[in-house]
Amino acid sequence: MPGIKELVEKEGLNNILILDKFRPLHTILNLVLVTSSEDEPISLPARITEERYKVQEGYKVAVKPLIEGFEAQYYYQSDFNSLVREGQIRVFIAKEVRF
Repeated sequence: MPGIKELVEKEGLNNILILDKFRPLHTILNLVLVTSSEDEPISLPARITEERYKVQEGYKVAVKPLIEGFEAQYYYQSDFNSLVREGQIRVFIAKEVRF
């Protein structure tokens, strides 16, 4: 199976959908958003975002949930690829459907 860098090159960033586990964000004193290790992670659909890291750089990949209120995950690409191979993260190719 190709790594995330090769998959983005082949399929395009917008065609990749991720299923990963995220922890909810909590607001403290209406100022700071934090996560808690006491919260069980929830499986959510997500997309790769290149706001901080470009996939083609081969360094890190940022995965942002499609549902607000959850913190993005940041992985080294080698770790991300290993988690995909182990089945802990699922990757789907979402091609556009036209009627």
